Amino acid sequence: MTAGGIVAIVRGGRWAGMSARYDRGAGKARAEVKDDRALWDALDRGDDPTDPR
Repeated sequence: MTAGGIVAIVRGGRWAGMSARYDRGAGKARAEVKDDRALWDALDRGDDPTDPR
């Protein structure tokens, strides 16, 4: 376990990090949905209906 920790410390900086691919843009306005079709369209656009913003 100690050897694994040392390897992680030495090589960890070169490992792939998390990407911003799926992050929501700060300036993107949330669309209000009123019916089922609008809800699916909002999901297709990438709007998160569970986001309380």
